[in-house]
Amino acid sequence: DAQTGETQSLTQSLAIIEFLEEAYPATHKVLPTCITQRARARQIAEIVNSSIQPLQNLYVLRQVKTVELIGVPGETDVKAFSQQVIVRGLTAIEALVSKYAPVESNRFAAGTLSPSLADICLVPQIYNARRQNVDLSAYPTINAIVARCEALPAFQQAAPQNQPDAKN
Repeated sequence: DAQTGETQSLTQSLAIIEFLEEAYPATHKVLPTCITQRARARQIAEIVNSSIQPLQNLYVLRQVKTVELIGVPGETDVKAFSQQVIVRGLTAIEALVSKYAPVESNRFAAGTLSPSLADICLVPQIYNARRQNVDLSAYPTINAIVARCEALPAFQQAAPQNQPDAKN
C-alpha cells in the first residue's frame, strides 16, 4: 500500500483493475474520462462479471451437472447450460454496443476510441464462448470490437494461449 507501506493482497478482477487504474494514473486509462462512457464501460463489465462469468466457474458447472433443473431428474447438459448463459449475456451486450460502437465506427465497446474496462472484460468472455462452441454470428458488433482488440499487442500478450502456464 503506497500510504502505509504494507503489502496488500487483492482478489476479484474488477477490484484489481480499478486498483491499478488508481495506483498507476500515468498509464493507459481503462475507465474513460467521459462520465457516460465510464458508466457504459462499467455496465458492460458488470454484465460479464455478474451475469455470465460466475455461471462459467467450474465449481458452479459441476453443481449444475448434478442438480435437478426444471423438474427433470438426472444429469444436466452442462455445456448447453453454459452456452445458454453466454448467449443471454452476449445478447444483452450486443444490444448495448450496437448503439455505443456500431460496426463501422471503429470504436470500442463503451463507444471509446481506445479499449476500456468493457473490452478488458468482453474479450476473455468471447474466448470462453469460442471454447464452449457458442455460435457468435448473431453478434456482429461484438465480433468487430473483439477483432479490434485482438489486433492490439496488449490483448495479444494477454491472450490465454500466450501465458507461461498455457498448455500447448
